[in-house]
Amino acid sequence: MKSLVPLAFVLATSSGFAPREHHYYRPNQPARTNALVLQAESTAAVLASADSQLAQLASMTTLSIDIGDLQVIQLYASTGYITDATTNPLFVSQAGLSGDPLYANMVDDAVSYALQHTKNSPLHDDPSESATVSLAIDRLAVNLGKAIADIVPGYISTEVDPRLSFDTEASIQRGLRIIDMYETLGVPKSRVLIKLAATWEGILAAEQLQARGIQCNLTLVFSLTQAIACAQYGAHLISPFPGR
Repeated sequence: MKSLVPLAFVLATSSGFAPREHHYYRPNQPARTNALVLQAESTAAVLASADSQLAQLASMTTLSIDIGDLQVIQLYASTGYITDATTNPLFVSQAGLSGDPLYANMVDDAVSYALQHTKNSPLHDDPSESATVSLAIDRLAVNLGKAIADIVPGYISTEVDPRLSFDTEASIQRGLRIIDMYETLGVPKSRVLIKLAATWEGILAAEQLQARGIQCNLTLVFSLTQAIACAQYGAHLISPFPGR
């Protein structure tokens, strides 16, 4: 067990950047206290009101919540207006560092899983370290996604390591691995969107994954050219950035 702490630390701090997706509903998330949780719970009836801004948004589009806090997701999902959810590397790392026993258990499972599926300890300075850490990162993302899938009825978007944004083959393999992990935990691939950066390499990776029946969410879309390319290569959906 001595090796768990170093890998858990690396796992929680090496997850890349976190793009903001403006077409998702991202509630404000202040530091949690019991009083704030109670206050949030007391607003559930207001959120569910047909006159709320959330209800008005839901009348025009499908809403996907963009946050990693399970209690907040539960609150908004209880309104019936939020059907899908997305995660990104920041949310995964926040979960790992939160100290909450629920998330700590997810980290412990991810670390144990990675150590069991690689031959050498990541404490040693050898080539297996990066492979072990990447496996743990994917497992933690899937653990969080599985917990979210138990709350919302629709899609869960899980992001391929953004450091692979310019490597088509590596992105494909990581996407396949993420799907395999989800299915092992009882979440069918029909409920998972593999999130890829809309680079040329990412778009090609999405084409290959879509051909295998794996639906993809192309993020970091800043231009009409990217959006058209994503459509031409069969992406399930895109995440444009209107404000950037």
